[in-house]
Amino acid sequence: MKSQLIPITFVVFVAALSLLGFIFFNLFYGKKYEAYVFELNVIDKIRNVLEILKGYLGLSLTYSAHQAMREHACLGGITQAGPWICNGPHPVPFEKAKECLEKYTTYYLNVYSDKFEISLPLEIKKDEIEKCIYSVNEDGVLSGKFDEGNFWINCSEINILIKSSSVQELEKVKIQEYLTKNRFWYMFRIFTEWANDDVFSPCVCACTAACQGCSCAEKCAKKAFNDLVKRFDEYVECKMVKDCCERMDGPACLPPSPCLPWIDNPCGTCKEHECNEPPLSDTSICLPSKPAVKYSEYNKNSKKFSILRFSNKDLVCKCEYWHENRLTAHYYFICTDHKYYVPSSKGPVPLVFEVGASAFFRDQDACKGVKICDCPADAKSCEECENKGCCVPCHP
Repeated sequence: MKSQLIPITFVVFVAALSLLGFIFFNLFYGKKYEAYVFELNVIDKIRNVLEILKGYLGLSLTYSAHQAMREHACLGGITQAGPWICNGPHPVPFEKAKECLEKYTTYYLNVYSDKFEISLPLEIKKDEIEKCIYSVNEDGVLSGKFDEGNFWINCSEINILIKSSSVQELEKVKIQEYLTKNRFWYMFRIFTEWANDDVFSPCVCACTAACQGCSCAEKCAKKAFNDLVKRFDEYVECKMVKDCCERMDGPACLPPSPCLPWIDNPCGTCKEHECNEPPLSDTSICLPSKPAVKYSEYNKNSKKFSILRFSNKDLVCKCEYWHENRLTAHYYFICTDHKYYVPSSKGPVPLVFEVGASAFFRDQDACKGVKICDCPADAKSCEECENKGCCVPCHP
């Protein structure tokens, strides 16, 4: 009986030791292991969130660039563009357009990056993106190298910190994307070449010198339009819109001159191409501002030559004279690229590029008229009127 109790006691003893060991294992090592496994799981989730965030920033950069280029195109290549032709070539400088695009792309990227959210109990902190650079240059743009896009956009590095109550991960991230299928620089190049070859303003100048008016300016605009259309490929469709045209007479008998600028004309003068600070005041309507001109007030104050008439019934003396012709015209040339569609808040849309052309000239001796002399009542001949200055030639 005693010999049987020994194995049973041993078994019980071993079982007790095993149970005690299991309890101590779970109380000490088991909890540490559980905490270790949990920490690994949190780290894995943090790294997954980090990769998702990096992918989100890349997509946001692509969308931001397309948005900036779409808005700049429909505003004339820069957010506050003047006419690309203004009494001569006046295209938007490449560097100004590039800097403005970079500024708006950076702004939109920061806006979209702030919208990133997750449902996990993690805290995300990141730096503001300071600068995005378009890897394009003027020679490449004007030679057609970037007609289809195909360039890198590189943004400044930022620190991204993702942490939980017990774990955190810090990583320095560089955001860059390769932009394709956007022909902003193609349309910019064509409009630049068209503006530099300017057929519009010399034509309007010739109208002014020939004492012609808005019908002649319309022919000049159509001539410029035809010159523009033939430069684009089959994917681009263009139209021409008249914004303003006025023709007026100026003072008589001024010195002969070629076309001179008509500074105070009612259609507006040249303005510099500027980049407004983002955001745009109204992103739903992408059209240049067209300030209203009160022509009636201008006409009321304009100086028109008055024909002088005389009271002598028996003697009529006439003299030819020349007076100033003033002509101003402003047109918009709007071209739509149907090859690629770019993203917008209303879905994919074609890229629309709108450019203004303006000419405002005066020719001081363009228009020929006839003046009836105001001769003295006792005058017997026109020579007596000449002595009063009536028929003295305006210019040699």
